[in-house]
Amino acid sequence: MSEIDVTPIRKPAAKKPVKNLHVEVPEEFHRKVKMLCVMQGLTLKDYALTALREKVLRDEKEMKKK
Repeated sequence: MSEIDVTPIRKPAAKKPVKNLHVEVPEEFHRKVKMLCVMQGLTLKDYALTALREKVLRDEKEMKKK
């Protein structure tokens, strides 16, 4: 008889509400970004979110200076 795993299943962490962001870009730009993602082992979503977060942080710092 095999052992049965009785490890309790953890509830997933509560997720923050999300919104979708749809952006149309030229095909060539999409291909370029997608190739960068492939070379770095990233998803396009992660790449885009990282870029947006970095841009928002830079903009927030600039706004505080004014």
